[in-house]
Amino acid sequence: MTDTTSPREQAARRSRRKWGIGALATVAVAALLTSAFASARPDEPTRTVTLIHVADTHAKFVPHWEHLDAPGSDGGWHNDVGGFARTYTEVQRLRQQTAGHNMLLMGGDNFHGSAEMMFTKGRAGVPVFNKFAPDVYNPGNWDFAEGSLETRARFTGIPEGAPNATPGGKPLVTFPVVGAGVYNAEGAPAYAKPGTRLFKPYIIKNVNGVKVAVLGLNDDKPKDQGATFTIGLQMTAGFDEAPALVREVRAEGAEVVVAMSEAGLAQNVALARDVPGIDVVLSGDTHEEVYDPIRVKHGGGSETVVVESGEGSHVGDMELQVGGKADHARVVKSSWTLHEVDGSVPEDPGMKKMVDDIRAPFLRGPAFVPHTRPIPGGGKPMVLDRPLDDVIGKTDVDLQRHSVVPSEGDAFVAESMRELTGAQVGGTNGFRYDFPIPAGQPITVGDVYGWLPIGAHVAVAKMTGSQLVDRAEKFATAVLDPNPYRRGGGYLPIFAGARFHLDLTGPHGPTGSRIIKSEVYDSATRSWVPVQDDRIYTVAGCYSAGDALDRMCRTNGVRDMRFPVAGPDGGITLQPPLLSEMLPEYRLTKRAAPDGVISAPEALLRYLDAHHGARAADLQPYSGPTWVVDKGSLPAPSPLAPDLVQPLEGSGPDWLAAGRVG
Repeated sequence: MTDTTSPREQAARRSRRKWGIGALATVAVAALLTSAFASARPDEPTRTVTLIHVADTHAKFVPHWEHLDAPGSDGGWHNDVGGFARTYTEVQRLRQQTAGHNMLLMGGDNFHGSAEMMFTKGRAGVPVFNKFAPDVYNPGNWDFAEGSLETRARFTGIPEGAPNATPGGKPLVTFPVVGAGVYNAEGAPAYAKPGTRLFKPYIIKNVNGVKVAVLGLNDDKPKDQGATFTIGLQMTAGFDEAPALVREVRAEGAEVVVAMSEAGLAQNVALARDVPGIDVVLSGDTHEEVYDPIRVKHGGGSETVVVESGEGSHVGDMELQVGGKADHARVVKSSWTLHEVDGSVPEDPGMKKMVDDIRAPFLRGPAFVPHTRPIPGGGKPMVLDRPLDDVIGKTDVDLQRHSVVPSEGDAFVAESMRELTGAQVGGTNGFRYDFPIPAGQPITVGDVYGWLPIGAHVAVAKMTGSQLVDRAEKFATAVLDPNPYRRGGGYLPIFAGARFHLDLTGPHGPTGSRIIKSEVYDSATRSWVPVQDDRIYTVAGCYSAGDALDRMCRTNGVRDMRFPVAGPDGGITLQPPLLSEMLPEYRLTKRAAPDGVISAPEALLRYLDAHHGARAADLQPYSGPTWVVDKGSLPAPSPLAPDLVQPLEGSGPDWLAAGRVG
């Protein structure tokens, strides 16, 4: 077959999460209103618009390890990938190369992901991203992790005279922010009117004579992540907001419509299919590296192009050729390049100095100082008293989160909480962000906070066997559901001390069961035994400050919650909550966890200290596989994209049979 992709697309074929879909990545749908990407007439003059895309860096301040194994790369592990100084160099190169017709569009989840962000409430990132100076920023779900008050301070400002006012009442960031589905709600500060949007829903900008509308389509995941994320806010999904916004910006004369969407790649392909009038979807949240654009075909020869730019290792570059004017304008040609930010990209000196200055108080040396992180409701704060570059271990297995089935790294996270509390089962959510580390390399304190950059407490509670299985089924459905609108954003969670056998052959509807056998590890007999529905099991996991006291790791209905507390001698006791219940009005003023409660990253640090020098194989079976595929395959090769990390529409029968994209 002749390769018809442009040189720009051909040059981009280097990726770790390989979306090698090329000319086959099309979805045919009916167009209900004019969308661009129609054929150009001979000799028709066109105007150029270049969209530079960065998203989901998750606070990777400095170059990091990455496994580069896509076609066109030299393969293997590299320890010089990404970092803000290299990324800034690449962005500035593209800006200079496309001067007069570019926009830097930055997707969310950048103010989260490291100890530097955790212990400054994300403010360590403010000068960095102000220097990047994006034309538009669209917040991601983890940009709400420091609580709604900090979200307001960072992105909208807090008026002078109000509690926690920002200087001049202005936002900490100096760039435009869009997010259509974030509304002020009951519990908002007095200066915020309930029912009004927190952010502008879109921006229309003239770029090289083209009116470009950029929609901010956030996701509604923060409402399920932690109670303090959304106090005084109400959130809706981007695909609920999009149809009306597209009509609105087209009515205002937009010639090109770009949607920055935090819904994740599967939902964003569905969005492109179901909401006509969008020319480009810049996808975020799922960290996929799309090096061949996914082209969603509409009637009349038009299309919507969907791309995603990974997690802190790439910069995307989309060139649009726009023909016609006003109501007759349309995109007639597009090309996409995903630029790998590796060691061949020099570090910008100014950005490097800024990053070094920000990190100096966190690293071994005369500038190091301990840091604290307040807990909502007061009490003893979380403390970081170890330099981030202190080595605390060495891995003999690759640690990375690059697949639907969780990695060894997540197995040790789950086991650290199980061991700390003495629970029968330990569990962790299927996070996507990570700081990859290859086998044979040291593990530092900073790596631990890169794997678990959350302030959640460790907790242990009681669940029935049926609750445990229902929880696993819920997450399996969120990851593998054939309907992308029912999909969650993460990978499968992992449990230490429990495992589940999957049937992936379907059919699976909204209540269909994929788990066909469930087991827990019996330490007395050193064997796996069936889960009994009515038996009570102790399960360790994360508790987010402000959540109800029957909720742990996004699971409701748990009982008798206890928190591990470190005593003066380092010993651990399990203590009850300070409150009998956590009411909504308490979430910022009262706390449930006692002083000395151990956080999730602290549990992992303790675990690595306790097992220093142990081999991964020695820590089995609790860190053994959580998910066993008995029927079907995960992931199975797809005719459209044989190297998919996560099947675009889950593992339903259509995908297994034909690898359909839409």
